[in-house]
Amino acid sequence: MKRNLLSILTLLVSSLFIFISCNEDDTATSINPDSIVRFETGEPVIEISEESDEIIEIPVYINKEADGPVTVLYEVVGDEANYEMISEYGKAVIPAGQRTGVILMQAVGNDTQDDPVNSVIVRITGSDTSFEVPNEVAIGYAEKIVTFLDDECPVDIESFEGTYSVQEGFYDGVNAGLTLAGAFDESYQLEISTVDGDDTGTLLEINNSSGFDTYFDNGTIVQFDACNNSFSFPDGDPLIALFAFHLTAESSYDEGAVKSMTGRGNMVAGASNYGPYEFILTKQ
Repeated sequence: MKRNLLSILTLLVSSLFIFISCNEDDTATSINPDSIVRFETGEPVIEISEESDEIIEIPVYINKEADGPVTVLYEVVGDEANYEMISEYGKAVIPAGQRTGVILMQAVGNDTQDDPVNSVIVRITGSDTSFEVPNEVAIGYAEKIVTFLDDECPVDIESFEGTYSVQEGFYDGVNAGLTLAGAFDESYQLEISTVDGDDTGTLLEINNSSGFDTYFDNGTIVQFDACNNSFSFPDGDPLIALFAFHLTAESSYDEGAVKSMTGRGNMVAGASNYGPYEFILTKQ
């Protein structure tokens, strides 16, 4: 919703600028066309995940090479908690004889579920020489909106606490229809709880119910990826029924009235590979 509104507002603001092509750079100017400083590209919005380690590069540009270095001056308007500068804040140097320099910044992630969209504005304010930003330049060349997308999606992790039944078995191949419970004459039931001290709100701990055989090792940790409706085992592939490791290739969970988790993948025991195998954990 916020991102759509941001795009609409950006388009509305852009429409207020008269964009007249006066030279090969498509930049309207009321000043010397050889003394223009601006962003190299005109896209007004840059989007990146707040968890990304990618360096954000924003090239700055002058219309004509200078005999000496040109320092482009800029400001960043917005919450400093969302980003960190990799290059010097407020200054981007274009070397002598060149036309481009670059502003470098990086998103700062967190493990909290905050607003899905946080933005800052990077705006050129001038230079330390005669290069200026023309008033008539299209907005994408004068300022950029850098949008950081929140990767933490909400999940009610506490609602998954409880006792779970286990439905499991090979669902294809030569072992299709075979269950480990049937092969080993065992029965499985699990107790799932939240993890003490978990600040992410995404972790669950699995233990075997008293009086039942071992399905997962006690203390097995599951981590939810709510944005992708999936889960993983952060401590490594889980050992199933003391028999083989489950290489979980597909996973999903149901947060509806009946909580459940489903994992699919091959089973590996030493040099042997069995599968594909599925487990469905359903809250009682």
